[in-house]
Amino acid sequence: MRNKHAPTKSSVDSNVARIDTVVFVGSPLIFSEWVLRSAISEVGHMDVLRFDTPSAANLINLANDRCIKLIVLEDVHAADLIHQIESFRAVAGLTIWAVAYRDVSSGRAFFKRRIESDVLSDLRLLSMNVPIDVWTSMFRLALYGDYIIPCELMITQEGYLTAPPPLTASTSARQILTKREVEVLSLVSRGDCNKTIAHDLGLSEHTIKLHMHHILNKIGASNRTAASSWYLSQNGSL
Repeated sequence: MRNKHAPTKSSVDSNVARIDTVVFVGSPLIFSEWVLRSAISEVGHMDVLRFDTPSAANLINLANDRCIKLIVLEDVHAADLIHQIESFRAVAGLTIWAVAYRDVSSGRAFFKRRIESDVLSDLRLLSMNVPIDVWTSMFRLALYGDYIIPCELMITQEGYLTAPPPLTASTSARQILTKREVEVLSLVSRGDCNKTIAHDLGLSEHTIKLHMHHILNKIGASNRTAASSWYLSQNGSL
């Protein structure tokens, strides 16, 4: 497996400068061999590294030698490290950050922080409780700058953390959907099937299904037809 564990300083220096790299921070019990192999299958030419418990300083040092594309933090380490995002970005640029969680209450706490903080507004959230094919799709979205919010994070005992928007023509899709979700819904409203949409957007059919699942939950639609009708009723107000 390519660079599964944290390299020594000398091994980093011997690599070609600024190799594109994905970094996992956490226990092998969370980021198992299976998870890392799935990540490697998605990253193409990039290296994949895992650290058990690195400090922010170690990540910044690594960024001096490598181009860090994505950092995935186990939730138990994330609380300390995400405070260093701005310092890290001053060195490494716009690296994508994600928090991986198993405890839903922990995931909800980070989702709440994401909502309340401008610095964390681009934080991705990856559930480690889903089948590996679903996790791989979510990882792929995070890697290339897109994201979905697992529905389990939006619901508490009191209801939604952020109330689902009413299904009205006056609500703009861009207010509540990601750019990719708008693209998917636009093609759905045109009558395209998942296979055609996947081909047009360069994604897998499974990823399109994930997007549609989240679109329906976000806009409160019961099916594709209702979602398409809502989208078309906006008459170009996007």
